[in-house]
Amino acid sequence: MKPFQTSLLLFALIFAALACEPSCGCSPAPEKYSPLVGRWELSQIKYGMTGTVATPQQAGYTETLDYYADGTFRRLKNDREEENGSFRITQIENIAGFTEALYYQNKTYQPYRLQENTLLLYERAPNDGVIADGATYTYRKL
Repeated sequence: MKPFQTSLLLFALIFAALACEPSCGCSPAPEKYSPLVGRWELSQIKYGMTGTVATPQQAGYTETLDYYADGTFRRLKNDREEENGSFRITQIENIAGFTEALYYQNKTYQPYRLQENTLLLYERAPNDGVIADGATYTYRKL
């Protein structure tokens, strides 16, 4: 093979290999979602400005989140579906101690952290915004 053809072939192989790797850190691979997959029930709300802690009963509603391995979710409020769609996980700059976020249908995002069977969600915000002193919602895995 001529040197030019060899170089061209090598370049094409490198480009193809790089094209297969996700560059945004938001791969929909099921193993990425596995710790999040399942049903989560709201157990506590901690309001940022006041530090007040409330149970769902005190807040006046219940909420259940279902996350699926295919990158879809469903949110139930008082046992009625409020929202469903797709999500992705992305690394973010530190927001109130959170370094990963769930991006919902490319419209809003919500910083989150998993601790064993507990899911902590920070206040949801538009993709181009940051909520200061937002509430933190604690869910337990069912």
